[in-house]
Amino acid sequence: GSFLVERSIINRERASGYYRLSSYFMAKTMTDMPLICVLPTFYLIVTFPITGLGGFVQFCRLWAFLMLGVLVSQSFGQFIGSLALTVQRAIVSATTLMITFLLGGGFYVTKFTPSLEWLRFLSYINYLYNAFVLIIFDST
Repeated sequence: GSFLVERSIINRERASGYYRLSSYFMAKTMTDMPLICVLPTFYLIVTFPITGLGGFVQFCRLWAFLMLGVLVSQSFGQFIGSLALTVQRAIVSATTLMITFLLGGGFYVTKFTPSLEWLRFLSYINYLYNAFVLIIFDST
């Protein structure tokens, strides 16, 4: 996130008493929300009819879970951005975390060793994939 870039400005303005950190966070989140949601929504609007995955109800369900996944990913990015001290550390940490979630999601790796089985349950992408499959292939 841009927390690293804006950290010195935020600290100076908070020290001056202009606003609280929660106000900054809410304003930042709400202003980023349209941009975060527009591209995945556009992607789904384009690909859903082309692939013939179902009707309007399936579209709405897929969209809801897609937005949930996008917001969870964004939240992890903001969390890492707020913890990291440099941009390079934030990039490495976020990349490592997301690759771990992707691998644990079951799309690339389906068989885990017993010592890594817990990774599947930790990955939110695993739950998203399962929800997408149920929405697309459930006939009821």
